[in-house]
Amino acid sequence: MASLPSLGDMEVSGILIGYGSTGLSPVSSRKLYIAAYDISSQVRLRKALKILKGYACGRQKSVFECYLTQTEYWKLIREMRALLDLEEDRFLLVRHEPALQARVLGKAVAPSDPGWFYVG
Repeated sequence: MASLPSLGDMEVSGILIGYGSTGLSPVSSRKLYIAAYDISSQVRLRKALKILKGYACGRQKSVFECYLTQTEYWKLIREMRALLDLEEDRFLLVRHEPALQARVLGKAVAPSDPGWFYVG
């Protein structure tokens, strides 16, 4: 299995990305991602739910809306990779492009960029 970048400076496809200090990032530096999983084990399923609740601002069953910085993105990927059985489980993390309009049907709430985030 290929190693994932550390939370500090990282090289991704030959490009070095520096994150500087580890303080909270302003909302404008966060990007909206849609995360979903299909996990066969109930034990891993509960652990995945707990991990994603730490990042999500909205969810429906096994689909989550997560506003993430680059650092949080890679941390979430590492946490899920460590948890999943890659032969049985699936995890999807897709960036929602701001130029695209989200279409929501039923009781869902359209994704919105909240004005603040609670980290605790």
